[in-house]
Amino acid sequence: MTKQSPPQADRREASGAWQWGSTPKTRQILLEAAREVFTEQGYSQASIADVVERAGSSVGSLYHHFGGKSELFLALWHKHQRTHEEAANKAVARLREAGVTDTTELFCAGAGAFLEGSWLRRDLTLLFFSGDGPPGFEVMKRHRGSEWVAQNDVLLGLSDSPGDRFTRRCSPR
Repeated sequence: MTKQSPPQADRREASGAWQWGSTPKTRQILLEAAREVFTEQGYSQASIADVVERAGSSVGSLYHHFGGKSELFLALWHKHQRTHEEAANKAVARLREAGVTDTTELFCAGAGAFLEGSWLRRDLTLLFFSGDGPPGFEVMKRHRGSEWVAQNDVLLGLSDSPGDRFTRRCSPR
């Protein structure tokens, strides 16, 4: 059986030398394959071999672009987080452009966008909240959650009133 060139390789001749597909495209294909493999098998059970086979890539390419399995997982998580944050920021910006200044309404719009993204990418949400990730991931995730709470403290204009202190205290830290 002859192994075919990976679909993302897209070899083309330039200056007499073969060149492989662009780095962003290769990274994206590897991330998509990792998403499928990690959400099907879990982080612990998934292997680099599973990911590169699904991507039609090579182990060397994965290590070149991500450094290893845990870095690939973290890149997937960071992309997921950025997508959440961009959606929440856009939702808040739309209301601000419409003249809304009520901080609770702005917060609810951002939170709604975040929740919608969680539903649309529920496979990733379940993966990242399963407790099955690389060493240190849970601490990193909690730290990012604390940063998010601090950002919303600013948006909501929370004071030192007993109710606001309770809101902060009940937030995931």
